[in-house]
Formats: sequence, structure tokens, C-alpha cells
Amino acid sequence: PDADGDGRPELLIGEPGRFALGGAAHAFGADGALLFSQTSPNAELGGSFGDTVLGVPDATGDGRGEWLVAAIRENVDGAASAGRVYAFS
Repeated sequence: PDADGDGRPELLIGEPGRFALGGAAHAFGADGALLFSQTSPNAELGGSFGDTVLGVPDATGDGRGEWLVAAIRENVDGAASAGRVYAFS
């Protein structure tokens, strides 16, 4: 989706093993420039943040698309490796 409002879609790349605590996701503009990098809000060793990434149409009403990033092995409320999906706008 177009997350920066320039009318062109971005490229999102996940790196689940990038950092010792969880991983990262990166968004690149149509010109190839890095727009942002994101790590997990709940980073943990082996959490695999960035394992799966997906752009979705505007879900917040701001006219820009959102990014979904999975952390397939993060612990959730005491459940080991239950996994999470984060939405970033």
C-alpha cells in the first residue's frame, strides 16, 4: 500500500533474524530509499518479528495503507510461542 502518501506503493521486507531480540521490518519507497525500520514493541529472543509482512489498504481512515508484521514466536500472556501480529500506520 501507499503508506507515505506519494501515490506509489512501498516495499516491506521482514528480517526475522536481524536482531538478537526478535527481528525487524523495513519499508522502502518507490525510489528504493529506506522510509522506516521497525522492531517489535514486545521484542524477545527468538520472537521472529518480521517473519511475515503484508501491506493492507487504509484501515484507519487517514488515506494511507497500513503494514501488518507477524512475530510468529513471541510469547503472549504466558502462552509460549503463541505469536502476535502488529499493525503499523
